[in-house]
Amino acid sequence: MNLAAGLARMIARQELPEIVAWLDGVAVGRARPMIGDRVWLSNGASDLLAGAVGLIEQCVARYEAGLLATLPEPVRLPRQRSGSDLLLRYLPNLIGGLVRRRIRRLRNRPFYWQTAYRRVEGQGVVEEGALSGAPFALLPDDGKRFFADPFVIEREGRTFLFVEEFPYALARGVISVAELGEDGRFGLPRQVLVEPHHLSYPQVFELGGEVWMIPETSSAGQVVLYRAEQFPDRWVRHATLIADREISDATLLERDGRFWLFGTERHSQGNPSDTMVVFSADRLEGPWLPHPMNPVLIDPAVYYGDRNMDLAMTTLFGGFEKEFYDSYQYHSKSRLNENGIWQICNLYPLLIHLNLFGRAYLSSILSTLRQF
Repeated sequence: MNLAAGLARMIARQELPEIVAWLDGVAVGRARPMIGDRVWLSNGASDLLAGAVGLIEQCVARYEAGLLATLPEPVRLPRQRSGSDLLLRYLPNLIGGLVRRRIRRLRNRPFYWQTAYRRVEGQGVVEEGALSGAPFALLPDDGKRFFADPFVIEREGRTFLFVEEFPYALARGVISVAELGEDGRFGLPRQVLVEPHHLSYPQVFELGGEVWMIPETSSAGQVVLYRAEQFPDRWVRHATLIADREISDATLLERDGRFWLFGTERHSQGNPSDTMVVFSADRLEGPWLPHPMNPVLIDPAVYYGDRNMDLAMTTLFGGFEKEFYDSYQYHSKSRLNENGIWQICNLYPLLIHLNLFGRAYLSSILSTLRQF
């Protein structure tokens, strides 16, 4: 199967690519690069090839370190003819994609996010494994911008919500903040940090008596630490933690007296969500050292949460053999799919597929809803 036909087939079937690296007939590496543009094959091919290059570099680094491991034998797909796939599958997808993009541009909303919140007393969603409880409230917007990437911080008895604000007229993100009112709701956020480049993911935290923020600044090729000169409205640039790297959503963790940064990084012309990299330092200001096995993962599906979400996903498009679930239940000492929770968990990915790919997923959603 040639590259164009293979991509056309994958896009038409809403499949995700998987690349396998082989050494002497044995699988030694696997990557699942994200195809960010599912309309133009040329852009999709760039994402796919960038993922392949990243996988090769990862395997070479692990081979040199003596850490290259053998992976289970992957499923080999049969070879197929290319012409019919390219014409019959790709062209309808191309036309439909261009029409949808044109409609979004006419609405002056090329993309749109919303931020929802609620106050929870006691255990939250992760602990309970359910979304039941108080309803969510939406952070209001005026239709000329959206808000995303929420971070909450409590300080001196007050609660603040930091978000990315993306005004469509400005065409780049800024950092804004809203304070929780006495009525339990956040008002319209106000801008507190604006740079010549895009800002998002305002991770805000306290350390050493100061309030800090590490927003995403990947478009500037840096990871930058800001300090609150006058919280929450005035921020000053304190230090450049990592330079000359396009790292997205850098997330800070302190463990055993050492600081760690986890993020994703664009590799060559690939998608910025594919490749996970890790850095560490003795001090917040650095110096920050890259993990010797970077990239530690090439997969957009990096997820940490309730086990039922992952287990439910295994059943969404086929599932594994019964032995898999029996073994999981034995080792985890837990009851699987209690009260049909897997069907509820799968509503989330099904709704995403409905939004992105159309009505083919509606019947599965309605079937699940009728049972609860």
